[in-house]
Parts: sequence; structure tokens; C-alpha cells
Amino acid sequence: MKKTFLFPFLLLILFFTEYLYSWDSTAAKYFPLRVGNSWTYKGESTFPGPCWTREKHTITGTTVFNGHLYFVVLNAGAYSTSEYHLRIDSSSMNVLRYAPGGCLWLPSDKLSDSLKSRKLDSFLIDCTNWWKNVDTSWQNVFGLNKPSMQTHWFDGFEISQSRYLSKDFGLTKWVNCAGAMGCCTKTLIGCLIDGIIYGDTSLTGIDPLESVLMPNSSRPMF
Repeated sequence: MKKTFLFPFLLLILFFTEYLYSWDSTAAKYFPLRVGNSWTYKGESTFPGPCWTREKHTITGTTVFNGHLYFVVLNAGAYSTSEYHLRIDSSSMNVLRYAPGGCLWLPSDKLSDSLKSRKLDSFLIDCTNWWKNVDTSWQNVFGLNKPSMQTHWFDGFEISQSRYLSKDFGLTKWVNCAGAMGCCTKTLIGCLIDGIIYGDTSLTGIDPLESVLMPNSSRPMF
């Protein structure tokens, strides 16, 4: 009888041990998913237009799809409000966005970010676009010097995208460029992380957009 109960108990220990060892707590800090956290971004562009607005992404709760726990993110902007769902894969430390149909190798998801990538590593975003980690340096985020990473994609002609992630803060900036149409840059101007408010988190406030992010590639990332 003791052996009957001991075997499933050992299986549970092995399962949780593997989970704990595969979960990279340092990598996870580059995308702090927790209910209540929020990020407010302000846009600027070469040309006036919809890019010149604020948007706020707030984690409002969790849900389960296909046996996986996802964080529900509400994106509130000047023109529309939408909802999307994110999770971090415990073994690869990839940020996955729920997308029914997904990719051939991810039936229900699309890759959003690769938190364990190192400089010059490449990974496939949205099933077809190869992104590269082009820089691992430091950024000054709200007065705090944080390790960061920059990932980049270029279509070989005129369209390009870049994303900046900083430890403890997550996505701090992203840039979309479309040739003659110019670039749209969204920069983090405020956030609520683990109950602490940084910067301006309002959607309507008038806040001078100073150099919140100041890359300094002279220092190595650790």
C-alpha cells in the first residue's frame, strides 16, 4: 500500500523539480507578468497621426486555453480598446501570445519575445519573420540603470521593427518603420510594477516626453 502512494508522489516531485529548474527567474524579469501590472506608452512619429497617442496595457486577470495559463492584457488607447493573452513558456522562456491557428510548431500561439536570447541569436516571430537580438546593454529607466536587450527585424527592403526589453520593467520601447511613411515610436512613460508606480501612468495627462531611456552600450549585461 505504501508503494502505491509513493509512486505518484515521486512523479509529482520529478515534475515540479523539472519545472523549477527549467524556469529562468532572471529571464522572466524581462517580462514581469503579474495581475495588476500596467504599462503606459506615448507615441511620436515623423508625421502627425494616430501614432501620436498614448496607450495603456493592463494585466486584468488570467484565463486558461488548451491547458495553459494565460495573462489577460487590456490595451486601452485613444481610438480603440482590445484584449490579448500572454504566457511565458517555462522551458524556453519564450513569451507566447494566444493565437488560434498559430504556427505549425505552435498550434495555438505565436512567439512574441525570446527572453533567453543572447546577442546575435535569431528567433521566429509570428511564424514567418526572423528577428535577431542585436544588442544587450543597459538602459536608464525612470532613473534606474537596468540590463536590457534590443531585438530587430528587417524585411530587406524598407520595413523594419525594433523592440526594447529592460529587466524588471519589460517592454520599454518599440519602433515600427515603413520606408517613406516614416517611423512610429512608442516609448514607456509610466508603469505600475508589483504595486510601485513609475512615471506618468495616465492616458490623458500632458507630460513632457524626456529621454526616459538612455542606452549605454559601454557596460556589459549580466
